[in-house]
Amino acid sequence: MSGKSSLNEALVLTLCVTLSLIVRFAVLLTKPSFVVAGDSGEYAALVRELVSNNFAVPSKNWIYYPGSSWIYPPLLLEIFALLTKIFGERGLTILHIMSVFSVTVDSLCVIPFYYTIKRLFGKASAVFGAFLFVGYYPDIYALTWGAHPQIFATFLLLCSFYFLVRAVESQSLRFFAFSGLTLSLISLSHDLTTFVALSGLGVYFVTRCIKAIRTKIVDKTLVGVVISLAIFLPSFGYWYLPRLSWVLGVAFSAQSAGFTPNFSSFVGSVVQPLGPVFPFLLLLLLLFSFLSAKKLSRMEKGEGVWLLISFVIGAFILMLFELKDVVLATRLSYYIFLPAALLVCFVNRKRSTLFALFLASLLVLNVAVAVQANSRAHTYFDECFECDSRALVTQMRVLTWIAQNVPRSAVFASAGELGYYIAGLDGNPTLVYHPLEYLTQPQEKAESLAAYVLVYQSAQNLSLTMKYVFLYNVSYVVVYNPVVQTPCFYEAVYKDSTVTVFRVVHDPSCVFSQQTM
Repeated sequence: MSGKSSLNEALVLTLCVTLSLIVRFAVLLTKPSFVVAGDSGEYAALVRELVSNNFAVPSKNWIYYPGSSWIYPPLLLEIFALLTKIFGERGLTILHIMSVFSVTVDSLCVIPFYYTIKRLFGKASAVFGAFLFVGYYPDIYALTWGAHPQIFATFLLLCSFYFLVRAVESQSLRFFAFSGLTLSLISLSHDLTTFVALSGLGVYFVTRCIKAIRTKIVDKTLVGVVISLAIFLPSFGYWYLPRLSWVLGVAFSAQSAGFTPNFSSFVGSVVQPLGPVFPFLLLLLLLFSFLSAKKLSRMEKGEGVWLLISFVIGAFILMLFELKDVVLATRLSYYIFLPAALLVCFVNRKRSTLFALFLASLLVLNVAVAVQANSRAHTYFDECFECDSRALVTQMRVLTWIAQNVPRSAVFASAGELGYYIAGLDGNPTLVYHPLEYLTQPQEKAESLAAYVLVYQSAQNLSLTMKYVFLYNVSYVVVYNPVVQTPCFYEAVYKDSTVTVFRVVHDPSCVFSQQTM
């Protein structure tokens, strides 16, 4: 009987993983620009640095915002670098590797999702949860903007949830150790997920300490949490303590004018991740809070439920702390949604008709919002010129021209995704103009402003243009058509329907004559 049950379980998981793969690949195939848009170009540039540096992590970037500090946790990028070395560096290979890898890993998230729910609520709930995750739209939406480290860290976070839930329910120190190892991998994979994990486990640790003080008993669970933290914190300290100034700068910098005035427009935006998620997210949070409060005191697996609630509270605390930064605060809501999605999968044979109706509605709503999110992503990429499929074809032409005619050491200035493609696919150091609210280092922001001047305002302020040319040793500037007015020392060397590439000619007499006109 046990063998038959295991077979049925394997079939369910195989089916759900297969469906997840089909759904996610279908989303990418419906819009080929999803493969190259969003953050993918930035990660490609970092992967290119690792490949060029024989997999060693440099202290300073020299392709991606040259001279800025390397701050990105390297584990996943090292995996991408290894795969790129194996499969080649030509064309869009790096981007295709990242997309296929992320789709596969995100589909495999079904497995820890299933087993965590099974441990908490039983097999019926686990089956429901597995099918729910097939259309789990936050991850699907993340695929459309290239959130590869977040997706990889989501898989690891779900694994850590499983290990922690199993540990607190079985009082197993071994599984606490496994959770610590998994959290260590997260710390080397994705910064935001790392701080959420630390905050959630910290909340749970504090509640266990309070319980120990009240009962005057140090139980095995508290010891296990200490073990998990003891394994997790060294890797956390190894990567983030040397970058403490950057961490504090991100945490305490007010990058947007304020949360309240920007919130409504932000939620409706198609550019930012998670915009369409909020209505469904709030519904889930309200329902899960009600169910948890009602069931927690009576459930056999109450400790595991409280553990997941601790992660919700931890993410919520970080979200409140970062309300001044609407982008970061909204990204943090994803980490409230993930454990909440686990908790609402509770299925009971004695459930009420109302509860059964809710579960059915949840499935329908999940699919409906997933379709809406994908539709909104399509709308954005249809309206975004540099993400248009036709623009991508011409961008590949200019990238090929650069690879064939420009030395790798030549420094470029460009704007938008194309700048990251030049860095990531051609391997040239590139100053990229990018909205400053998405950048976290002073060096990145300074180079972004320099790129803006060189690309869009080169003729308006010649002295500033010359300053940036010599400061960053810029040799080429890429300008989107129609070309704005450019100085005499910009010599056009390539032009197509999308962009013009200018070579910077160091001619002092030309500059002098243009300034005196």
